[in-house]
Amino acid sequence: MNFLRRFILLSISTILVLGSTTPEALAARPPKRSASADLAISRITESADPVLFPSPEGVDYELTIVNLGPSSGSATLDIRLSGGYVYYVRSNACTLPSNTEVHCDLGLLPTGATTALSLRVHANDPGIESLTTVMTISGEVRGIQPDPDLTNNFKSESTTVVTEAWPSTPDLGCILFCSW
Repeated sequence: MNFLRRFILLSISTILVLGSTTPEALAARPPKRSASADLAISRITESADPVLFPSPEGVDYELTIVNLGPSSGSATLDIRLSGGYVYYVRSNACTLPSNTEVHCDLGLLPTGATTALSLRVHANDPGIESLTTVMTISGEVRGIQPDPDLTNNFKSESTTVVTEAWPSTPDLGCILFCSW
């Protein structure tokens, strides 16, 4: 009898510790929610607009990424460029799959945190037919966790590229040491 009493007390204690697993009890539990992080590109800034071609300095862009929460999130950033090529990226977390693409693993961003990525871009020659063209940089941030607002994951910025024009009629008095 003593053994039976201990077995019943042990069984009741186990049920109290582990909780009830009846279908009614399972239905009453709140569903588990997966963590989400609203990753966003908050801005893209450029060092010059318009930019002259050729330009030894190039154009510096800075992309700012923010985690608007509610949870921390792992972020990656993909950058594409039209009308130019990437010359330099100031981050060891980035790779250059091509001279017009950059892929960056930004790591874990806590809620409310921002990070910035800088890169230098050189414009392609607009060509003789057109003295101006547009160079566009676009970025898209993604995470491995659900993102409640995908509308702020993409941003782009356009920069006008102007070919330095030679004077249409050179100064005939200037033969050897002209500076246009």
